[in-house]
Amino acid sequence: MKADFVVSDADRSLYEEHFISNYIAQRHEGLDQQEANRRAVLALLATGHQPSQFLLRLIRGELTHYWSAEPIARKHTHRRRQALAIRHEIAILTQRLKRQGIANPITQARNKAAKRWGFASGESLNKWLRRNR
Repeated sequence: MKADFVVSDADRSLYEEHFISNYIAQRHEGLDQQEANRRAVLALLATGHQPSQFLLRLIRGELTHYWSAEPIARKHTHRRRQALAIRHEIAILTQRLKRQGIANPITQARNKAAKRWGFASGESLNKWLRRNR
């Protein structure tokens, strides 16, 4: 008999983050971050995984970006979607660093995300995120 249980959206989101980061590390080291993320999300969806609300918002943003008729709207949507992904990554990294007992977990998470996304520093990333809410 199969046990019925409910998987929370937060658990799905953590699984997605883990899957995507491992997928990128193993298969797409040479690609730019956005293309590697797209390929990882497609691979995740191909497994039959039920997406979290966060991932659904990212996919919806991606589709809006490609289906939008206005180039300026596409650029704006792309930045907002990218900012959303970076904020989510910072939140997950912050939680992980807090559990490890590292000092200044938010600053450390911003610095790691900045390095991963190609920003000069955590502060420059933070400024960019404020401009692209």
